[in-house]
Amino acid sequence: MLRNYLTVAIRNLMRQKLYAFINIFGLALGIACCLLMALFVKHEWSYDRFHQNRGQIYRLLGREVKPNGDIKIRSLHPLSVVEPLVKTFPGIVWASGFMASTVRITGGDHTFSERFGEAHADFLRMFSFPLLAGDAETALSQPDAVVISEPTARKFFGELQPGYGNVLGRTLTFHGRKDETFVITGVMQAVPENSSLRFDFLIPISHCENYGRTEENDAFTSVYVQLAGTQDAAALEAALPSFIKTHQTDRIQTLLKYNLIRNTPDGYALRLQPLTEVYWNPLSTISYERRGNPFDAYLLSSIAALVLLIACSNFTTLSIGRSTSRAREVGIRKVVGAHRGQLMGQFWGEAILLSFLSLGLGLALAELFLPIFNGLIQKPLHIAYFKDGLFLLIAVGIMVAVGLVAGSYPALVLSRFQPVNALKGQTRIGGRSHMTRALVALQYAASIALMICTGIIMKQQHYMRTKDLGFDKEHVVVVEFPGMDVGMMKQIAERYKQTVLAHSQVISATVSDRSLTKGSANRMYKKPDGSQVMLRYLRVAPDYIKTMGLTLLEGRNFSNDHPTDHTQAILINEALVRAVGLADPVGKPLIGFKYGAMENPIIIGVVRDFHTGPLYEPIPPLVMQAGFGGYPVILVRIQSNDISGTLALLEKTWKKVAPPGREFNTSFLDDNLDNQYRNEERWQRVLSYSSFFAVAISCLGLFGLASLAVARRTKEIGIRKVLGATTPGLVGLLSKDFVAPLIAANLIAWPVAYWAARRWLENFAYRIEPGAGVFALSGLLALVVALLTISLQTLKAARANPVEALRYE
Repeated sequence: MLRNYLTVAIRNLMRQKLYAFINIFGLALGIACCLLMALFVKHEWSYDRFHQNRGQIYRLLGREVKPNGDIKIRSLHPLSVVEPLVKTFPGIVWASGFMASTVRITGGDHTFSERFGEAHADFLRMFSFPLLAGDAETALSQPDAVVISEPTARKFFGELQPGYGNVLGRTLTFHGRKDETFVITGVMQAVPENSSLRFDFLIPISHCENYGRTEENDAFTSVYVQLAGTQDAAALEAALPSFIKTHQTDRIQTLLKYNLIRNTPDGYALRLQPLTEVYWNPLSTISYERRGNPFDAYLLSSIAALVLLIACSNFTTLSIGRSTSRAREVGIRKVVGAHRGQLMGQFWGEAILLSFLSLGLGLALAELFLPIFNGLIQKPLHIAYFKDGLFLLIAVGIMVAVGLVAGSYPALVLSRFQPVNALKGQTRIGGRSHMTRALVALQYAASIALMICTGIIMKQQHYMRTKDLGFDKEHVVVVEFPGMDVGMMKQIAERYKQTVLAHSQVISATVSDRSLTKGSANRMYKKPDGSQVMLRYLRVAPDYIKTMGLTLLEGRNFSNDHPTDHTQAILINEALVRAVGLADPVGKPLIGFKYGAMENPIIIGVVRDFHTGPLYEPIPPLVMQAGFGGYPVILVRIQSNDISGTLALLEKTWKKVAPPGREFNTSFLDDNLDNQYRNEERWQRVLSYSSFFAVAISCLGLFGLASLAVARRTKEIGIRKVLGATTPGLVGLLSKDFVAPLIAANLIAWPVAYWAARRWLENFAYRIEPGAGVFALSGLLALVVALLTISLQTLKAARANPVEALRYE
């Protein structure tokens, strides 16, 4: 029986080569999309699951309730929390803090800027980062110990000896605020791609004051604990409130001092987060760990399923279109004794055979498209055909599901034909059926919706890149300082600024404590009426307004001629004037504002609103103070006629004024601003490719349906030509049956796409309106492509010799 089904299926494929090709290629495109999306989702869900103790490892999270009721989740804590945590709870087996940063490192004859981690000695006992050389129990026990990854060791020391004898015991110099020398005590495997913790070196966390802030109660440490059993997690969480009262009173007072939490029992709390949830935690705003977005996985899965369903509906529509020719076959089989179950098995068998062939082609297409896909998602994915059992299971599952779904309509409907009607040709389920038109409409509705969403993302991207940000972003070089102590930073910043200003290619230069695209300082301000508002805080040099092209609306700028400007004067923006309700603010104090030694500062000027962050958020109320803190950047506005030469000049100047080994770390401000929207650019490209595949698959199906329609009306075409019908008239006659489903597709796609676009645009405080142009253009483009596809067949039929058409049976 199965052999007969297979034989018949192969004969049908060979007899109907065009439709077999359309079905196989269309399904292969859908399967390739689905396999790539499945590969991505599988990779995302595998994060941190390679750790042997993953079920017992937790990250400590802080929950802060702001005075206005907003809730903020923090993953960073003071380093001092680790030791009392271990002493207080006997259920903790291991505990470690973790910090990560980038620093210039010298080893052998090479110096590179590398990402490194800082941790307690328990870190390598807790996490599964295997050492190829050295002992995980003692690798971080010495204060000058460092563990290096194997690829990085090869990068620094060249070819590695067996046992890593030419690596262990060698020294590395870390150029932090001061130079420190470490001895290599271990070589570890490269950190897996699916690890949320990323580092190439690991040193004891006791050195963190040389590479970051460690003032008392500053929260800059991720804290991980490994418990004896999962049941201990609930017990530990229940005891954390008392731990806060006993060991974190100073931390609470610091948060209250800066008005960062409300003074209530629930203002600050701690909880545990399982390790396997760390990557999927979008709530924590700042962390060292790599983070994913569940929305990405859900959206990609939905797109893949949509493209695959379009391919399956192609199979169904072509099966309906060929139902007349298959009806006689069904009638004959029923006359000779076949029952409905056998016929259903035959049709499903044909569909699964097609799906099997499509899977082979789909795997080849997936391999072909994988480099492009990796560029889209920015992941180094690969297909391990015989090593990854789960991927093979997914591939086979997709194949079977496609076969069952695609073959369900032919199997359930064609097998139901009555033999007498089938043999007489009196079945009524041809190409004109409502089912066929509905499937065509739904196919193109999905394609048009994807095209509309792609267009709207492109428009929003263009808007974000061209919107007036309130400052001049062009030709501004951002020079960032690697880890140095505060005194050295201030000294070098001033020397560097004065030196570059002497060059004719430099228009102006200034210093600030941040570059507008990396981090922000926020302070809660309590207004005189008792209400509160969150302020953005920015420290700048007096020449900041000139260099950045800001507009001073009222008052004056900071000036070195006014000594008190550095201690008791501020500039504010229009948003702060509105938020606080200030009238004629220049010359008046900002009552209630306190920051460090500054209290109730005098407002000396108001600047026009400018964006200090991405367009997701509205322009916040802003306070600008003269001077800069411990992490400055230099902003240099340069001429546009010799950019490469000017950059070389800036680097040469840096090497003159900076201590040896300090990397010249530079970027362009406009590039940094554009990089804030990399995710939107990625999704625009994903949707563009998805739209292309969806339209291509839909056109394949439409081409097949047009072929069936032409074949069914061959004699009619011949008679009409004999009676004087013109070629354009025949093309119009044959094409008009497809116009109605395409119009219906637009009516379906437009409201769906509008709803999706509005939901997505709500993420931006500053956004475009969807506009009718994108909808009309997408619908028109889909209609033109569809009609061109149909015309390939209709034009051929209309130009054919009518004598041959009249002979056609």
